[in-house]
Amino acid sequence: MSLSLRGLSFKYRGQNEYALQDVNMELPRGAALALTGPSGCGKSTLLRAIVGLVPRYYAGDFSGTVLVDGVPVDNMSREDIARTFGFVFQNPDSQILSYKARRDIGLTLENLGAEPDEIDKAVNEIAYELGIRDILDRPVHELSDGQRQLVALAGAIVTRPRVLILDEPTSLLDPRSTVAVLEAVDRARKAHGTTLIIVEHRLELLLRFVDHLAYMDRGRVVAFGMIKEAARLIPQEVLPHPSRIGLEAFGDAGLLTVEDLVKRAGGGP
Repeated sequence: MSLSLRGLSFKYRGQNEYALQDVNMELPRGAALALTGPSGCGKSTLLRAIVGLVPRYYAGDFSGTVLVDGVPVDNMSREDIARTFGFVFQNPDSQILSYKARRDIGLTLENLGAEPDEIDKAVNEIAYELGIRDILDRPVHELSDGQRQLVALAGAIVTRPRVLILDEPTSLLDPRSTVAVLEAVDRARKAHGTTLIIVEHRLELLLRFVDHLAYMDRGRVVAFGMIKEAARLIPQEVLPHPSRIGLEAFGDAGLLTVEDLVKRAGGGP
């Protein structure tokens, strides 16, 4: 088992309500999880707990354990955490620190003490995988939003983390750039057996790329499992539009794409 969350509960200091309440999940190595739920339901706090920021840097009442391949995260050093997890934020500008893309992608490895030749090789390899070799030596401020998000993604996975966490990485992107980023994530995940957690409200964007679903509400994970089964437990209004149509027309509460709907209606193979 790659990632295990056991009994996670957390209340920020000075708050009356728990941000997390008895969260339990088990994700096998290489799984891809869509994490969704209403604003303020605890998604960001859960991500912080997974990577060890809660309770190290956020004061409050914490209980529970996060394990990666059986090792508790709270026993890991900062270096171990940096190598174990990759994290991509909603806005790439919040994590891009260097003038040129090449330098920024290699920054984590540089901070971990890697040799220049090792860094250069790793950056070139990840740029090839993500299809961004042509922008490596360009200034970051000249890149499009989608290209900057791919640079941020490359910087997060250049260390080959066992767990990659994406916090609404496509919210600022146009549809074309969104697909490019998600396809790049999918290639990298499959190539290296990386476990993926992606926070996204628009589930229809993720159906091609995830196999597990978790829905949070008021600090609890109220639905979790393989995506088709877990989708039956989440509020109907959260479902993508094709899924709502499928529910009304065919009584199917699973997640459906437009293509699925066409097939159900007899309009495709």
